[in-house]
Formats: sequence, C-alpha cells, structure tokens
Amino acid sequence: MPTPPTPLQGFPTPAYGPQAFDQIAALAVLLEAIAVPRFPSETARDQAIPEPVEGQCAHIASAGLSLHDGKAWRYLAWRDEPAAP
Repeated sequence: MPTPPTPLQGFPTPAYGPQAFDQIAALAVLLEAIAVPRFPSETARDQAIPEPVEGQCAHIASAGLSLHDGKAWRYLAWRDEPAAP
C-alpha cells in the first residue's frame, strides 16, 4: 500500500485520483510564484517587471542574480561592477 501524501514545506502533494490534475495545476502555480525569472538583459527584466516589489529576484544572463530592495535593483556580491541606478 502506498504511503499517503504529505505536504513538503507548505506545498501540497498531489493525491491519487480524479482531483490529481487540479492539485498538480495548483502546485505549478505555486512553483511559478517562487521561481526566479531569467532575462537576457536588464532592459528585458525592466519591461517584464515594470513595478518590482521589495525582495523580488531576477537573474540577468550577463550580470547574475539581482534583488530589488524596494527602491532599486541590486546585484549580489559576486558582480564585478555596480548596478546602474
């Protein structure tokens, strides 16, 4: 007999049966909300995220991971050059 599904870090675990599709769709929505979006450039990021919020992350192909501090995008420590204001 299979082990019953249990939530992992707050994410629902799909159960077997007719409701499985709806549960997997809900899980996909949750994962999309926490995934870090990737962009080829800062311009592409700014067009896709016109009103970023504090704590939002984005990965820029040529620059690395950036974090919005509520006022501007900031790059994490390993970036060699400062981010443009």
